[in-house]
Amino acid sequence: MPQDEQQVGQTRLSLTQSLCSRVGILLAGAILLGAIIRILLVLNASVWYDEAVSIYYAQQPLYALPSFLARDVGEPLFFTLLHGWMRLFGNGERATAMLPFLFSVANLYAIFLFGRKVFGDRVGLLSALLLSANTMALHNATNVRFYALLDLVATLSNLAFFASMENRKATKYFIVISVVGFYTHAYYYFVCFAQVVVMLLFYRPVIRRMVLPGIFVGLAYAPWFFSVFLKQLTANMGDVTLRVFSPPDALLVFGQSIWAKVVPLSFMALPGSILALCAIVGFLAYRLGQVLTHHPAKEETRRLTILLALYAIAIGSPIFISMFKPIYLPNRYDVIGLSALLVAVAFGIHKGLTIVRRPWVTVAVCVIIPVLSLPYVRWRLTDKLDGDRTAIQALRAEFTPDDVVLFAGHSSMASQYYMNQYHMGPKDIFYFPLELSPTSPIFWSLRYKGKEAQLAQDAETLVNKVLALNPGRVVLFDAPAANGLACMKEALDRRLTPCKEIKARQHPWGPLYRGIILYEGRPDAGNRFDLR
Repeated sequence: MPQDEQQVGQTRLSLTQSLCSRVGILLAGAILLGAIIRILLVLNASVWYDEAVSIYYAQQPLYALPSFLARDVGEPLFFTLLHGWMRLFGNGERATAMLPFLFSVANLYAIFLFGRKVFGDRVGLLSALLLSANTMALHNATNVRFYALLDLVATLSNLAFFASMENRKATKYFIVISVVGFYTHAYYYFVCFAQVVVMLLFYRPVIRRMVLPGIFVGLAYAPWFFSVFLKQLTANMGDVTLRVFSPPDALLVFGQSIWAKVVPLSFMALPGSILALCAIVGFLAYRLGQVLTHHPAKEETRRLTILLALYAIAIGSPIFISMFKPIYLPNRYDVIGLSALLVAVAFGIHKGLTIVRRPWVTVAVCVIIPVLSLPYVRWRLTDKLDGDRTAIQALRAEFTPDDVVLFAGHSSMASQYYMNQYHMGPKDIFYFPLELSPTSPIFWSLRYKGKEAQLAQDAETLVNKVLALNPGRVVLFDAPAANGLACMKEALDRRLTPCKEIKARQHPWGPLYRGIILYEGRPDAGNRFDLR
């Protein structure tokens, strides 16, 4: 039997045996803990703006998806899967949240395999335990976006990378996962880039045999790259959440990306970020010194270096690019490095426990790790994060089919989702600015900077269109004035009488409007109703 096939057979046998042993029981416990926490969040799920965009895209025919994504940021795989999922289970809050939930739970097993491959069973178990209660993973577990899938694919990709570097037979898995990664999100480019650099630094003998698989992956991704991705790069998109970093800011953001994934304590963000940055820079400097002095390193130290290099390059690359062109969004896209970092942290914990050799310390660590997530879980379960749903429920009591709805800026997607859920069909729907529509729901506020006069003129035009329908009432979803859209409310105030305002309770992800204002025609200019 060839040596490669024998190694694969031994790996499969050892995996089967470990799952039936104490390791398997502990792994099942870690996965069960993670699943319980996540299902509690699913039961308390509500749809926010980005999630409503995902649901809207997934409701479209699959052939139309490329034209939608060409104006947005995203690859087609997640939306295609969500399309099929909703055909089976519907588009309710909990039904849609179950898809990222499944990806997140699957990632608990994937990171065990990853940690096991790099450092052994114990590190694999600790990695799964860390991920089961990690706040970034918990947030993505119910977020109806591509983040949970991207996290899973990044974990499997790094697992397949390590396996394919040591075993030619694993290359086919690496090819498949790489193609899946490119069709999941453009940030997978940075995962791939990190793997290429690590290959050049640590695995030079295998470079030649990885060229053909790389060409195959490129050919498989080429149709989407040339038909849609290039349009996304050239699209005029601006987002106030992205900014250009100065060199000190870039270093601090990189340190924060480490600290926020490991210790979710916001009050320690600044010192923790500096500490994390010093730790990883110090270790990499130590390893560089070993290389320059030709000092042999242990195999586990070499693997830890590779792991941290995968993280540092994958996360550092978009941060570096953001020093010139803003593309990095903290605590979202950096999910691509989560599994590599947690496996490295799990290895550090394992080495510490090996030195201490006290059972109670091991138990304490296993208890402390889930406890760190309790503030986030408590906040998600007890705080009011359903501002869109609550606002639409309040509007439902006032709403009539003769009303005309006017959405401003980002206010439309989650609001329309809940209006459809409650079967609230208006007489007509309008969008402001005028270029917004159901087929182009993304509002980039930076496009309208300095165009206040044109927006004010467009607002008057839109009010005339609305009044021509002789509506029962006009329902305005009032966007923040910071977006330059206050002129819409001002135009309505000049022509109509506000009779009621429903305040929208805010939370970190929405609603992206201050409130819902109901207008009725006023018989004369001197008669105004008080807002209730």
